[in-house]
Amino acid sequence: MLRIVEVRNTEEFRSLREEWNTLLAQSTANTIFLSWEWLYSWWEVFGREGTLSILLAATPEGELRGAAPLMRSTRGLGPLRVQSLEFMGSHSVSSEYLDFICLKGCEEEVIESFLDYVLKSP
Repeated sequence: MLRIVEVRNTEEFRSLREEWNTLLAQSTANTIFLSWEWLYSWWEVFGREGTLSILLAATPEGELRGAAPLMRSTRGLGPLRVQSLEFMGSHSVSSEYLDFICLKGCEEEVIESFLDYVLKSP
């Protein structure tokens, strides 16, 4: 199982640029809509509607294997409020392609690690 780290602030997100884009270039999801530049710019303009919840999957040695560009939002109708975990870029000005970023050949392990983390999170 991979180690999952959750990025919750803009400064941490800002520091991921090089590592993020290196991973993206080695993934099957290599699209401009998943680049650090696109997502960081989107977050700067439209991120006020939620809180960062980017998940990073790494080996015990710290080698990045996956990234999940996610955010938490609270939506409601009247007094009912529901918290959701959604892809960055999924509302306001929507991105054309929303996905997890996984190193080629590590997709199953990365997705299983993300799912395990999310299901165990409060």
